[in-house]
Amino acid sequence: MRRPPNIIRPLGVSKVRTPHRREMTAMPVGTLSAARRRIYSALIAQPKRHWSVRTLTDALSAHACVKEAAVRDAVNLLLAQRFMEQVPYQRALTVALTAGGEQALIVALRRDTRSAEGP
Repeated sequence: MRRPPNIIRPLGVSKVRTPHRREMTAMPVGTLSAARRRIYSALIAQPKRHWSVRTLTDALSAHACVKEAAVRDAVNLLLAQRFMEQVPYQRALTVALTAGGEQALIVALRRDTRSAEGP
């Protein structure tokens, strides 16, 4: 948006800056961490289940590499990308995988195993 010529700009400001918009990709490019791989596998194994951070952490408690912070980060990422949706009327944050989210996680895990195997 251009300013009219009669408006005085503050000292040192030559142009109006606009924030750059970056599009969020469906899944990050590259390999998944062991914790993220286990989280995604658990979600895909029971796609209709309602999960809280606590229940997902408890389900993955056998794996020492999966910490509660990693589960919380993964849930927040999937919520932001709309691969999970919040379950209403729950006191704790409870989420469920969407159909598109299930497909995206399956694709991400397939790509990760392909990149781990090599060309």
